Amino acid sequence: MALELIDWLIVASFFVVMLTVGVLVAKRSGKSSAEYFLGGRKMPWWLLGISMVATTFSTDTPNLVTDIVRNHGVSGNWIWFPFLLTGMLTVFVYAKLWRRSGVMTDDQNCQPRWIRGITPEHGVLATHRALNDNRVFPHDKDFFINLAFNFSNYRYSEPWYYGVSNGMALAFMFRQQDNVLLTQSPSGGGPGHPAWDFQWFISQYQVGKKYKFVMRAMYLPYESPEQIKKATAPHRAELNNF
Repeated sequence: MALELIDWLIVASFFVVMLTVGVLVAKRSGKSSAEYFLGGRKMPWWLLGISMVATTFSTDTPNLVTDIVRNHGVSGNWIWFPFLLTGMLTVFVYAKLWRRSGVMTDDQNCQPRWIRGITPEHGVLATHRALNDNRVFPHDKDFFINLAFNFSNYRYSEPWYYGVSNGMALAFMFRQQDNVLLTQSPSGGGPGHPAWDFQWFISQYQVGKKYKFVMRAMYLPYESPEQIKKATAPHRAELNNF
């Protein structure tokens, strides 16, 4: 098949557009990995969703269609109709959740990561449990510490956390075995004053028996998350020896 002039013009136009886009965004994309892979997280969620669906029409799609037709005939392509539903879910549901999670890759969805825990209000989604902590504590519905039983949608993999206020960081560190509940409130110290808190409950306690938990706290000038992690590392390691 001989290519006509219009065919060559279309091919040339494609490469011109791709090279132009590459030149325009080259400097910006080199600033950070987030700029390179995520466009600085400035792309609208609907465009991200469409992009995710578009990846399903990559070079392997014709091979898959060929295999379906070969083994099941043309009617085998009815299998694509359920993808209409999943594609819509990707664009209008999953894309927004993906952006909110702050992750960059699929693998990061399965890995522990830092979150900025800000509750909507005092006592709502306030308390984070350990990964394996599924204990249930019967309590009166009018129990005054309501945030202790209002669990967040997250779990912690290591029993420590920190908060920052006025350039200072306060870090709480615990033993893994104590299954401490980590809690925060945007107004626990009064309107406009956040509070970092924790609870320690004992399952099936026995009257007259002594119980204890071990923790450490640090109050230090805040520079960066990496600085806090490094400064607390020796104390967190020591707590594992108790």
